[in-house]
Amino acid sequence: MLKQPFFSIIIPTLNEEVCLPKLLNDLHKQSFKSFEVIVVDGLSQDQTQAIAKTYLKQLDLQLFSNKSPGVSPQRNLGAKKSKGQYLIFFDADVQIPHNFLDLLYKQIKKNDGYLFTTRLDVNTKSQTQIALTELTNFIIEILNTLGKPFAPGFNIIIEKGLFNKLSGFDVSLKLAEDHDLVQRARKLGVLLKILKKPVLYLSFRRPEKIGYLSFVTQYVISGLYTLTSGPIKKDLYSYPMGGHIYKDVKSKKKSFLEAIKNIEFPF
Repeated sequence: MLKQPFFSIIIPTLNEEVCLPKLLNDLHKQSFKSFEVIVVDGLSQDQTQAIAKTYLKQLDLQLFSNKSPGVSPQRNLGAKKSKGQYLIFFDADVQIPHNFLDLLYKQIKKNDGYLFTTRLDVNTKSQTQIALTELTNFIIEILNTLGKPFAPGFNIIIEKGLFNKLSGFDVSLKLAEDHDLVQRARKLGVLLKILKKPVLYLSFRRPEKIGYLSFVTQYVISGLYTLTSGPIKKDLYSYPMGGHIYKDVKSKKKSFLEAIKNIEFPF
């Protein structure tokens, strides 16, 4: 076990027996080795914990269970248990190339910052997914330029001292806790830096499950709400968590009215 790894990679899980081994395999193949992995499980009912335990000899990995519902308490617990200088927050369904941590380490040393995210990419030939990924990258860049920084919670890299100073993710928020963390950092004078390299491979299992139109609509609404009304402390729409929800995903097509009918608008 490493005494003080440079990175602590924190992965919240809930019934992620399908996706988690793919990400852990990616981590095992990393050329950069100064990192630990912390899996914080939300009492999964499948083989998630058993799968994580199979990697105990391959990775510097710790597994914790957390009874508090929600991804923010899981991430905060992982941060509390971490030893690394920088925290990396991944979701179980993302994937990374073998040189991700090596390139990230070099970029952090070069840019001398405290808060980072990277560009997103996809392992697919789907033109819809490619277009949506590029749109997401564009929106993140524009919002950062306009002084309204945003980094997705599945791809946040933050210096541990800064994370502690911010008291971590706000567990009272229903949505957009990642937006909130980055914007609170900005208020302290810490700017988000968006790295062109390395890239993180985005998962499209959620939009495939609920429908692309519904996904984009929810994304826009939560973003607008955060920008106009502040932190989201009430349910704007249903946002269920857990890998079991996305098994046997079949794409859904919804009309615009169907996509927004259960959304509570802030204006």
